[in-house]
Amino acid sequence: MKIKSVFYKIYFSVIAVFLVLLIIGLFVLNSVLKVYEAAQPTGLMDIIVSDYLSKGDLQGAAERYNIQLSNYEDKNGINSAFKSIVGDKKLSVSSSGKKAEGYTEVYNVKADDESILTVYLKKDEKGGKYGIKGYKIGMTEISDSICKDYVIYVPSDVKLLINGIEVKKEDRIDNELPKILTDKIGSDSVSTLQTVKVENVVSDKFEVKAYASDGKEVAVSEANGVYTVEQGIDAAELEALKTHALNASQGYAKFMQEDASLGSISHYFDTSTEFYNYVRKTELWVWTHTGYGFEDVTFGEAHKYNDQLYSCKVTFTHVLNLGNRVYKDYFDKYIYIEKTENGLKVIDMQTPNSK
Repeated sequence: MKIKSVFYKIYFSVIAVFLVLLIIGLFVLNSVLKVYEAAQPTGLMDIIVSDYLSKGDLQGAAERYNIQLSNYEDKNGINSAFKSIVGDKKLSVSSSGKKAEGYTEVYNVKADDESILTVYLKKDEKGGKYGIKGYKIGMTEISDSICKDYVIYVPSDVKLLINGIEVKKEDRIDNELPKILTDKIGSDSVSTLQTVKVENVVSDKFEVKAYASDGKEVAVSEANGVYTVEQGIDAAELEALKTHALNASQGYAKFMQEDASLGSISHYFDTSTEFYNYVRKTELWVWTHTGYGFEDVTFGEAHKYNDQLYSCKVTFTHVLNLGNRVYKDYFDKYIYIEKTENGLKVIDMQTPNSK
């Protein structure tokens, strides 16, 4: 009887140990499977959707997975706007047909049938828990239906704030000066024009304020998501610049259609410049017409580099008529003007984005 008692004790002890080890093994296996599943591309995408996006926490997903959003809006504004945009739409994940060098997998997050986020994944070289290598997010693209982009043109000597946050120095990019200005300015310190691109803004709040060096607020205008910060040029000085720029631009347009001689418009220009020499030698292509006019005339983006040099932008439609026929030529140029002893003179005209 005693031998049997010892046998059963050992027997049941072995079974107990086996069951304990089995339970531990199952827990470990379950943990490994969860880690493995989460390490797969679909697992990672499901976590982004279930733990963040489905809860309206776009900011949390951005912080956790390096989704690029604007630095000039707060968390509450981002998430509130995201919830409003997505609403009751069903979020889902699907493989994308997009390809990008360096990325092995691409997925779309959809709200109903509309893609709102594209995620580019690459294999993680470092092994994670249990040595399992997963995927990591390398790049994201947010749909225009979720985010908006803005452009701000601002003088370099003006303080700029977006939603009350001062714009970082590295976000203010100096516009390249045309050669005609660099030759004249040399190494002098000038107020240059800068461009600020603000991308991936989710919230509806986008407030731009600017202040001159004396602390006075400077006017800001907006058109189609493009903001222009005024420099605070004296009103009379600005009006003189506008008048000269429009007269020179329209005079140039009339000359190009043989409605004005070069001599009749030469007083608007510095006749020693390369630009004037180009105009003088240009072979004209003239559309036969009996009348003309100017429509949709705009003047803007006036900038004062120093006390002698200015730039501005002029656009208009040059309408040429011949009976019932109408030909339209579109003028869109930056005008560079110098103040000389003989008054204001145009020294160059350049089409936007041209070198």
